[in-house]
Amino acid sequence: MLRWFAGLLAVFCSIAVARVEWLDFQAGGVIRRKLETESGMRWSIAKAMGPADQVGVALMTWGVALHGVAVLLVFVALFRQARDGPWRVGWAVFATLGMVFLCWVFYRQYFAALGW
Repeated sequence: MLRWFAGLLAVFCSIAVARVEWLDFQAGGVIRRKLETESGMRWSIAKAMGPADQVGVALMTWGVALHGVAVLLVFVALFRQARDGPWRVGWAVFATLGMVFLCWVFYRQYFAALGW
């Protein structure tokens, strides 16, 4: 049962990263531009949703949730790995995936781009 839960967490992380990165690609790399020019300002959302506003909404929803879900994935996988023994490769894969997602999120600075 816990393996399904970890799998769902990994799928959610994959979808969240793909969603944010696709919207950022469509908006022309607005996350990097925001960090370079307006690093201390909060992300403002206009009534008429443009591509940059869609990236902001995706960061506020998917991006923020991704931080917590990736940490939960790592903890669940490491807990089960310690409990089941060192020969369970599947849990090590889930822990590695969680760490990859966390490294990606901190490398791309999703939370910092929000200006919080």
